[in-house]
Amino acid sequence: MTLSAAGIEVDDFLAAQELYFSRGWTDGLPIVPPTPELVARALEFTRREPDEIVGRVPERRRAITVEKVAINSVMAGCRPEYLPVVLAGVEAFCAPESNPHGPTASTGGSGLLLIVNGPPTTRLGFNSGSNVLGQGNRANATVGRALRLILMNCAGSIPGQADRSTLGHAGKYSWCIAEDESDSHWNPLHVTRGLEPAQGAVTTFWGLSTVQISDHVNSDPDAILAHFASHLNRTGMVGGTGCQVVVIIAGEHRQTLAGAGLDKDDVRDALFRHRPDDTISEPGDILVVAAGGSGGRFSALTFSWAHRHRCLAVTRTVEECVNLGESTSAGSN
Repeated sequence: MTLSAAGIEVDDFLAAQELYFSRGWTDGLPIVPPTPELVARALEFTRREPDEIVGRVPERRRAITVEKVAINSVMAGCRPEYLPVVLAGVEAFCAPESNPHGPTASTGGSGLLLIVNGPPTTRLGFNSGSNVLGQGNRANATVGRALRLILMNCAGSIPGQADRSTLGHAGKYSWCIAEDESDSHWNPLHVTRGLEPAQGAVTTFWGLSTVQISDHVNSDPDAILAHFASHLNRTGMVGGTGCQVVVIIAGEHRQTLAGAGLDKDDVRDALFRHRPDDTISEPGDILVVAAGGSGGRFSALTFSWAHRHRCLAVTRTVEECVNLGESTSAGSN
């Protein structure tokens, strides 16, 4: 396999870290040095050629190749078999309707949320349960981090340069979750967006920092959803109407809602009906995601960086991961 990236000789592991820090090639955390051997190993898990262009950011004259994605995936600490998920994420965020230049250059400080669905969630060990928005799972942490490194190193989203975030948020280090698809009455996100249940898929969403919602009082499903909906406004934001929102419904709330016979469409429609203003202008702009643990009546939401005609959630399929049988530790932390 022929790689095109230029090689750099360093004395040792620590020297590699200092080189990457000094050149601004990392997110502020140590990286795994992307040796040719490790990059080639990652590329064994895709049928794509190293020089194939996965996506472009035309405003910055940037093209992102499969090899560049593999390099940054290694740097982030991904297992080789995670590469197809990262590639799909790059395809999604580079789609014209996603508009990667806008949210990554804005002072608004959005992060890139990746939602994983279908076979990769269990096959590769993504977390969809307890602490789903937190630390502790290798697949979630490293795949989310890989996308951020790609935005920095391949799309030029360097803080203080193209990235002009006033504050940013912690999701800009890594922000990747899987959906809990265990309840057959709640169609997974990728199915609600037109794909088949058996397909692996990712959805990208340029989101502001999450808002955690606590409701330990209401037991009536409509009252719970009315309480959720009271948070569906972006007071003070310029052009704050017509946004999209991801609503992450965790275990206890989900048990109450599903137990009352409500499916995702029912939840979405109730949230839209109870919304306090026109921040959300269409029911379809509410993306309901089942994720999070079953201890505590908490859920969460995140608004899109801008109104819908400026950036949209995008869903792409994940190619069938080749050579997966050769990996004896897929999905372990």
